Amino acid sequence: MPITVPRAGVTQAADDLKHRDGLLRSFPEVESVIAKPAGGHATDPAPLDMVETFVNFRPRELWPKRVLRYDDAVRQTRAALHALEENGYVLRAPH
Repeated sequence: MPITVPRAGVTQAADDLKHRDGLLRSFPEVESVIAKPAGGHATDPAPLDMVETFVNFRPRELWPKRVLRYDDAVRQTRAALHALEENGYVLRAPH
C-alpha cells in the first residue's frame, strides 16, 4: 500500500494516482493498474495519503527476458542517487 504526500487533498491525491498508475503501466509485465485513495468513503478510517493499488500482470510467458549485470546495476543506482542529491531530495552522505 503506497502512500502519497501527507494530508493531500482530493485533487492532489487523484493527480498522484494518475502519475503512479501511468508509471506502473509502463512496465511490459503489467497488464492493468487500479488504484484509489484508501479513505475513499465515510466508513474508511484511513487517510487520503494511503493508496490501495492493485496490479494485474500479463502471463509470464509474455514477459521480456532481461539480464541486469552487476556493473550496470551499480551504475544505474549511482546515477539515480546523484539525481536525487542534485535535486535536493536526499542529503549527501558525509564521507
